Amino acid sequence: MSVKLAAEEIERFISTSEPEIMCVTGEWGVGKTYTWNHYLNLATQKNNVALRKYSYVSLFGVNSLEEVKFSIFENSKKLKINYIDYILSYFSFGKWNSWRKVYKFVGEIPKIKDYKSIFPTFSLVSNQIICIDDLERCGADLTMNDIFGLALFLKEQRKCKVVVLLNYEMLTEHNRKDFDLQLEKVFDIDIKFEPTTIEAIQIAVNDTKSFSKDFKSICISLNIKNIRIIKKIERILDKLEIILKDNSQKVFVGWLPSVVLLGWSFYQPNVAPDLNYIKNFNHYNFLRDSKTKENEVEKRWRLQLSSINFTHFDEVDNLILEAIKCGYFDTKAIKDKADEFDKSISIENYGNTFGEAWNKFDESFLGEKEEILTNIKESLKKGVQAVTPNDLDATVRLFRKFDKDEEAEEMIDFYINERKESKNFYNTQSLLLSELSDPNLIKAFNNKFLSFKDNRDPKSLLIDIAKNGGWNEDDLKRLSEVTVENYYSIIKNSEGRELRTIISQALQFGKYANASDEMKKITTTFENALIKIGQESDLNRQRVKRYGIDLN
Repeated sequence: MSVKLAAEEIERFISTSEPEIMCVTGEWGVGKTYTWNHYLNLATQKNNVALRKYSYVSLFGVNSLEEVKFSIFENSKKLKINYIDYILSYFSFGKWNSWRKVYKFVGEIPKIKDYKSIFPTFSLVSNQIICIDDLERCGADLTMNDIFGLALFLKEQRKCKVVVLLNYEMLTEHNRKDFDLQLEKVFDIDIKFEPTTIEAIQIAVNDTKSFSKDFKSICISLNIKNIRIIKKIERILDKLEIILKDNSQKVFVGWLPSVVLLGWSFYQPNVAPDLNYIKNFNHYNFLRDSKTKENEVEKRWRLQLSSINFTHFDEVDNLILEAIKCGYFDTKAIKDKADEFDKSISIENYGNTFGEAWNKFDESFLGEKEEILTNIKESLKKGVQAVTPNDLDATVRLFRKFDKDEEAEEMIDFYINERKESKNFYNTQSLLLSELSDPNLIKAFNNKFLSFKDNRDPKSLLIDIAKNGGWNEDDLKRLSEVTVENYYSIIKNSEGRELRTIISQALQFGKYANASDEMKKITTTFENALIKIGQESDLNRQRVKRYGIDLN
């Protein structure tokens, strides 16, 4: 039954005084309790409730009918009060409070064990609405027939209206049989609460939240309809929004899909895409390899991830997942990433401005020369962090064509001074910079490259080469001068991924088709260090052999 039809039946049930028993069944988290409370409160505000008292009882872990009866009495409260009720309640509530104080006092007397039975508690329950929740989670000693018998008694003898909320799928096989057998005999109304995805989202998402529109859109794309899960994710988003309040709104909006996806996967793993699948997912790899095999489940997961533009699992996603698992964010780590994202957004914006300035030259026959060149130069200076060396080269060559060598040199100097990059950024021998053509620009880059003092030890040098995929002649010269003893020490003092990276890179030099003498020397020296380690014990011998080293 849709929310609309369920709401109409609940409103009718609440607005009449005729004793009835209503059953509301639905899966875990679809919002049975939430919806019942919502429409009860709404009816109370509109003064559309026929009975004036109400009691809510959860059967979670309850093992006796006496506990249920006492809870119904103890949780009873007024739903609406007019002046006459107020005067009467002044006395009646005073009595009830007095009774409760006496219960507490008497209950502390060891000799009186069943103290609840000596007071007129349950006998005071009549003419009221009673909600019995979590029927499927009652204790082992409380049977379906106990609850059904109590519900009938409340209806027929005490003129009450009783609503029972439960997850039918979670009933034990025995209780399910009892429930099916008694359903038509006990319940006057049977509601199967099955909200659509959109209905569930409308119920769960708070429209006053700044992110409610985007949040709803993502939930719809992923087809999340568990209200309890949606509320949990919403609370995580509340925390993240507070942390990112000083950052660009684009940061929060950009991370919102990951929070929803990872929260759903963590809280509802039997329905959502598997966490391991998400961690290993890479949209670009799938595009590059159209022959990738996937089953129907994986195909569904891929389409769900693609629907919210989730491309791959990164460091930010990992921070978000850890926050979901432990309940709080690593504020410093998440702020650092947000600041980086802010900076990248700023650079991207400047880069767009630089591109637009160039478009005035490339894609138009309008405008004056001085105006166009001035815009290009000014946008280059503003967005210098987004301008690539090749873009600078093209700009410098353009200015030289119009005999503006002084301004060209000015832009080169400005670029070199403003960009605070690592040494390899200025390496004109690298593939990325191999197409630079302006002589003065190439000279400026070479001078900057040589100005770096490389204090890296051989171990760090090997790791950096493996990481960046490039090296220069100076790097090779330094590595070829390392002795067997030094490489031996480096290997012995490394472990894990670091060790694998060092060994892999050192042995790789000698395998290149055009390997120089220095490259071959690096590999040979390193192999001798491994042989030395392999000769120390049978254990190390086996370890070294895994790298293809012949110890004979």
